[in-house]
Amino acid sequence: MKTADGERSVGQYPEGTPEEALHFFTERYDALAFEVELLEQRIKSGVLSAEEAAESVQTVRTQVTDAHAVGDLDGLVTRLDALAPVIEGQREARKAEKAQRAAASRADKEKIVAEAEKLAEGTTGATAEPAA
Repeated sequence: MKTADGERSVGQYPEGTPEEALHFFTERYDALAFEVELLEQRIKSGVLSAEEAAESVQTVRTQVTDAHAVGDLDGLVTRLDALAPVIEGQREARKAEKAQRAAASRADKEKIVAEAEKLAEGTTGATAEPAA
């Protein structure tokens, strides 16, 4: 098989004809392409966390680069590389959401403290002795 790095052996298939061997190694490629497609869908839908997505991309990349298959393996690697900006965008979006939740929580706490201080001031003023 030819790749960007030159020719590469995909393995042996001694049990059958050359056509059967080609079919076998082409099916392996199809399975890898399907796995890449599923991973693309899962990442783009946000089902995976950024960390899980990055780890999955690395796992599938290893499977593709080490594959004994016939097909556009370089194209699959390119598709996997294209997921990096998507994952980074999701990572940034989650950071922004987390920061927004933290700011909202701080604002809620400050509001509670302010109300408690008002109540404390009102309690202090109410317990004073009435003027004669």
